[in-house]
Amino acid sequence: MEQLQILFGSKAAAYVLLFIEAYGSGHAARIASTFDTPLSGIQRQLLKFETNGILVSRLVGKTRVFEFNPRSPLARNLKQFLAIELDNLPRETYQQYFYQRQRPRRTGKKRQNKLEIAELLARGEAEIEAGIGTPLTDVITNARQQLKDAAT
Repeated sequence: MEQLQILFGSKAAAYVLLFIEAYGSGHAARIASTFDTPLSGIQRQLLKFETNGILVSRLVGKTRVFEFNPRSPLARNLKQFLAIELDNLPRETYQQYFYQRQRPRRTGKKRQNKLEIAELLARGEAEIEAGIGTPLTDVITNARQQLKDAAT
């Protein structure tokens, strides 16, 4: 991402463009929290890109959400370039910044912490050793799914 920072002139500019390419849209606070960067720099870049026609914004409640301008030929070409750059990012970097849960949790869904899930996994393994309960693969699959759900 360092090369993109040099190309676009700042970290904030690179972060904004990559985020919006990866997620389709975004608001300043979410972009800033994703990259752990100051909100003011992100807001400045969003305003700059909107003023120059690369991004457009709309209000969703009280939040201004930005996305690429579908009428801008420059934005279309920029999106293609950014898509290639996202594909070339190291897997760890991509997962850290561009692989976040987008959908809200189901209403009433209980959150489990990792300790509870580890206890469930240990109990399942103990039941298998005792010859009771479900097959180990089911227990491990369920525990992995619960760990995944707890992380989101």
